[in-house]
Amino acid sequence: PAIRPSARPSASPAPFAACPGRPVTGDGGRVRDSSRAWSGYLVTKPNGAVTCVEGAWVEPAVSCPPTGDRSMSIWVGIDGVRSASLGIDALEPLIQVGTQVDCRDGVESRYGWHEVYPTDPAVVPFGDIVNAGDRIEAQVRFIAGTFTLTLLNRTARTRETVVVRAPGASRVTAEWTVEAPSIGCPDSCAPATLPAFGPIRIRDAHVTIDGRLGRIRGPWTHDATDMIRDGITIVRTGALFSTGDSFLVRRSN
Repeated sequence: PAIRPSARPSASPAPFAACPGRPVTGDGGRVRDSSRAWSGYLVTKPNGAVTCVEGAWVEPAVSCPPTGDRSMSIWVGIDGVRSASLGIDALEPLIQVGTQVDCRDGVESRYGWHEVYPTDPAVVPFGDIVNAGDRIEAQVRFIAGTFTLTLLNRTARTRETVVVRAPGASRVTAEWTVEAPSIGCPDSCAPATLPAFGPIRIRDAHVTIDGRLGRIRGPWTHDATDMIRDGITIVRTGALFSTGDSFLVRRSN
């Protein structure tokens, strides 16, 4: 996909800190869904307002074929979901931050990025280098009308933060996603072909809704999404681990 040059906002970023809130537990219900481009989990609560979402992963190794283009991204975000079964229509805007790996004729490139879709026509890359095996943490936090997006690389000891606005954000969902990014936009958007990769574990997945801090399994509905195209499962999202804040996604085709 196209990449827009990085532009630093003028606002001073807030310090990176864990999602706040009064700790809660529970299990508000489970749903399984499908998407052509997304796999992972989302949470939602009727009339609830998401103010923070965070998660962590180890940047996966991938296998790039000698020819052709393939891409995969991992991110956390707020909104961007339309689901009739859940009664959600928060397709725009989508506020997200994460990492991406692109394969171009056998050559691999990686970077951290952020995006507020559709304000940003393409992902906005951060400047720091990302490598396979790096321990990544990501967070989107809503504070006083703005969103603070942070990407922390524990391995490289780097932190990237931007403060953005997203007018019209309903803040009704939080997501932890492994995605096949869109390519060919704006003329003919379609999800990219994924490179081969081993199981990816998303962990430490926390969310704050209405001032209450919990995990994916909490007093709200959690939705597991598999990436399925033309009846074929491309990526399968596993059940939550016993901790309720961790899961695996597996490339199956």
